[in-house]
Amino acid sequence: MSLAGTNASSATDVNNGTEDDLDEVQQLRLHADKGCAPAQCNLASCYMEGIGVKQDDAEAVRLYRLAADKGSAIAQAMLGTCYLKGTAGDQVDSAADALQLFCLAVDQGLSNAQMSLGMCYEHGMLVDKDPVKAVQLYRLAAAQGLDTAQGTLGMCYENGTGVD
Repeated sequence: MSLAGTNASSATDVNNGTEDDLDEVQQLRLHADKGCAPAQCNLASCYMEGIGVKQDDAEAVRLYRLAADKGSAIAQAMLGTCYLKGTAGDQVDSAADALQLFCLAVDQGLSNAQMSLGMCYEHGMLVDKDPVKAVQLYRLAAAQGLDTAQGTLGMCYENGTGVD
């Protein structure tokens, strides 16, 4: 399994990892230590899920923050999710941080962030409830082929939520 494109949803457990996985984690760590944002983001996902390393939310958040500060849309969205789920611990200043991170990632066109921010608008989390804005964001994500956005958008049309 290649960890080069790892994200939290596609990784294997550290207990089932191979020597190749461990070697790839070591390579990610080397690049992350040199300030490579994609490596920091991928290594953060490894720590979040316990892939080739012991699961460690605090280390994942630290690495996501480093990559997010460099402008990584994926890291911004993942860090926003950590804030929203409460896995960021004491590193969270406020819910506004999560919203700001989602907005930064949305501005870069990241479909997962569009979906997440759409859900915030649909359900009134972090923002005032605005089903029309939610549908606008779902449409952006769906247009990029994000299947969950496509399904959610379909449900909005079926239920008449946020659509004409």
